[in-house]
Parts: sequence; C-alpha cells; structure tokens
Amino acid sequence: AIIGERKCGKTALINCYLKKEFSLDKQDTILNMYAKKITISNHAVTLIIYEISEDPSDRTLFTKAIKDVHAVLICYSLEDSSTYFNSTMLNESLDALNNEIDKRVPLFMVGCKYDLVHEKVVNELNIYDDLHQQTFTDIGKQIKEYIETKRNELQLNISGYYVTSALFNINIDKVFNDTIKTIAMPY
Repeated sequence: AIIGERKCGKTALINCYLKKEFSLDKQDTILNMYAKKITISNHAVTLIIYEISEDPSDRTLFTKAIKDVHAVLICYSLEDSSTYFNSTMLNESLDALNNEIDKRVPLFMVGCKYDLVHEKVVNELNIYDDLHQQTFTDIGKQIKEYIETKRNELQLNISGYYVTSALFNINIDKVFNDTIKTIAMPY
C-alpha cells in the first residue's frame, strides 16, 4: 500500500514506476489499485499496489486496504512540511498501522517532489539559510529524526528512507525494487 496526504506525489511516484512517465495531471485520489507482473526468484507474480489518501476521520477504507498488505510506502511531499511534521494524516496513519498490521510488515518513508525543494526556501523546516548552503541530506536528516521518534514510540518496522523525484525519475525504481526485495524475503 502507498499512503500519504493528498497531493503529496503518490500518483506521480506510481506512474513513474509503472509507466515510466511523468504527468502534470493532478488527481485527487481516495483509493486506486494498480497491478504489474514482475518476476521474483524466477517466479512470475502480480504486484498489487493500493494508493490511499483518505480523510483520517473515516478509517473504514484505510483499514480494509491495509489489512493484508506485505509492505507500506508512506509518502510525503518534501516541498510541503505539513505533509510530515505535525501531519494529522501521517500521525493517524502511523497510529492506525500500529494497530492494524503485523509488526513485521516493513514500512518505507518516501519523500516525494525532491525537484521542487530547489525552487523555494522551506522556512518551516528551519534548515535553509539559503538554497546554496543546505543539501537534501539536511532535509532527510530532519525527517528521519522525526520519523525515528514515531518509530520508537510505536515500535514500527521502518525499513528505509528515500527521497524521490518523479519528474526526474530519481530513486523511483530503487524504492520499489528495495520494497520488493524486502517482501520477497520470508518474514
């Protein structure tokens, strides 16, 4: 399952992986399902991807969609700190994941829209003096510290942190390939 705030880059991430394309079409997604035939250890399997963006006050759809997942990608927009720091969706989703899925299910934190952080100063993060002095590693470090606090608090199995750009196809295949490798290994 791929979850995250609306407009954080989930659909672009999925389209870049499945179709190798980037589209400026903005879709407001509640639940989409995608499928792709892949080979794991010489076995043909169908990878099913659920894309979920939901009002956290209604957990029915979220709970049904994540019930039997083998991995969860939690997406947020690097250009919009409200999608991770103090994000109601993120916090409530992490809490729900803590209650709804097996603790062994790997979670992957995926920062989307890396290409846009070069276009503006993100004052809310308190990590830019100007665009030339700070790097994306600083953003990643701040987010990782925040998520690690939640991980420790909730005892979640966070297996990876990624920064991506669907526009420039940065780390898209890596996110999905690492996820597939992780779920292909027995629990």
